[in-house]
Formats: sequence, structure tokens, C-alpha cells
Amino acid sequence: MANIHCEVYEDGLSSKDQESLLSKLNQVKVMIFGNPGDDPHRKSVIKLIHSLNEKGITESMIINMPKMALECRKCSAEIIINLLQRRTNGMFPMAEFLATKPHLLSSLISGLASTDTAFICGNILRECLVFEKLTRVILFSKDFLKLFNMITMESFEIASNCLSLIKNILTSFKDTVSQFLEKNYEKFIHSYNEMLSKANYFTKRECLKLLSELLYSIKAPNFRQYYFYNVGNLKMIINDLSNGSNGIRYEAFHIFKILICSPDHSREILEYLEGNKTEIINIMNNFPHNYKNDGQFEEERKYLINYITNLKYKK
Repeated sequence: MANIHCEVYEDGLSSKDQESLLSKLNQVKVMIFGNPGDDPHRKSVIKLIHSLNEKGITESMIINMPKMALECRKCSAEIIINLLQRRTNGMFPMAEFLATKPHLLSSLISGLASTDTAFICGNILRECLVFEKLTRVILFSKDFLKLFNMITMESFEIASNCLSLIKNILTSFKDTVSQFLEKNYEKFIHSYNEMLSKANYFTKRECLKLLSELLYSIKAPNFRQYYFYNVGNLKMIINDLSNGSNGIRYEAFHIFKILICSPDHSREILEYLEGNKTEIINIMNNFPHNYKNDGQFEEERKYLINYITNLKYKK
């Protein structure tokens, strides 16, 4: 098997080393994909996976991704993604290997912050997220919440990549997500709210939609209660109901609806609703009527106006 280790300098690989590395990576690709007309034997590819992992080559490809030239990065990603899909005896050996090496997943997440590596690292991570075991490792790592900072970066490529990954992580395996939110609800909500306060229109709209989905469908009582009881969350959503964009107002409305229809309100929530009743009703009345020709939305809007109008909280 080609020895694809190259000496890595502080500033990266020399041009000569890049050429040598690309040649060796292409040799590995031939072992996986074969030459035109060839079909590499499945067992030989499985052996290749174990060899790459045992000799530290998989680790070297991931860790040194930022120092590689574009063609070397693309070649490394093709190798890793293909090998993640290889199955033997009901197991996916590359996925099993990465589950034991969280620092490699961390390195891929760090690669999302650079326009040079964001797309390629994002593609590898998306393939990793097919596996619940790898999704769990990422979700429970300190690196997951870093995505909320990256999503507010100016680069559209970085922001859209992180948004796509956050959606994948939080919607693919609901039991795992429920367990995460039950244990980390305070840190998660703080990071999520901070991200929403900085996000651009598209990111904010999509993340409000995702938050609504989590509050509706995830079985995480502590997460839901913490969100519903905190008057700061209510204030943020009411502020979004006044946003200049109808898209953001519409997504915020669905979260506001869940908050108001919660069967158990905290004292702070009730006091805020009572003290700001007129302002909230005006916001509700100023919504575009028949928005998206959504009859259910109109019914819900009228119901909430009536509920808040008749709310009487005795201190």
C-alpha cells in the first residue's frame, strides 16, 4: 500500500510534497475504486480500511487537511467518504474507528471555519452523521456548540454549511437529541439565543423553524420547561414577532404559540403578558391577514389575541 505520510512543515507541504502526496492518494483511490473496468474485491477494500487506520493514515489525512492543496483535500475526502460507506458483518469499520477518535471529528469541525476547507470537511461530516454513534459523539462534544458561532460568520459558504450540519445533527436521531437536550438544555438555549441575535435573515428564519420543530417533537421535558419558564425567551420571540420580515415573524409566531399554549406558565411569564398585553395584541393585529393563505394560521392568531385579551393575572 502507498505510504502517503509526508513531512508537514509549519507553513504546510512543499509543492514537491503536494505532488508526491497526490500521487500516493490516487494510488489509494485505485485500490478502492479500481481502474476503468475493474471492480476491487470488497474484502480487499475492508482490509485497506483497517490498514489505513492502523498505520495512522486516516488520521494524517484528516489532521493535515488544512495544509493540503485543493486536489489533495478532494482526494482525501473521496477516500474517507467512500470508506465510511463500506460495510462488513453488519458493521461499518471506518465509522467505528472514527467513533473512537473524537479528536478527528473535532478537527473536521474546526475545518468548517475556513473557506479553504469548509466545503470538504462539511461533506465528510455529513457522511459521518449518517451514523447515530458518530452523531452522538459530535453532539455531546464541546465542539458542537462552536457551530452556533460559525453560523454567524460573514462567509455564506461557512454559514450555510454549518446551518445544514446543525439541522442534520438535531433532526436525524431524535432519541439521541432528546438525551442531549435533557442534559445540556441551559447551555444549548443560551448558545442558540445568542446565535439568533446575530444571524442574518436566512439563518435566523431557518433556525427559528428548527427551534419550533424541537419544541414540538423532541421528548425532553427539562428542555421544554426551561425554555417555556424563562421570560427572556418570551421577550426574544415577541421581538421577532415585530421583525420587518414576514418570514421571520411567521416562524416566531409558531414558537410564540407553543409558549402561550403551554399548560403551566411561570409567574414571570404571566406578569410579562399581563403588563404588556396591549403591545402584544397590537403586534398580533398587525400581522398580514391571510398570510400565505393559511386558514389555520388565522384561526390560531385570533385565538391567541382572545387568550391574551382575557388574561387576568392576580399577583
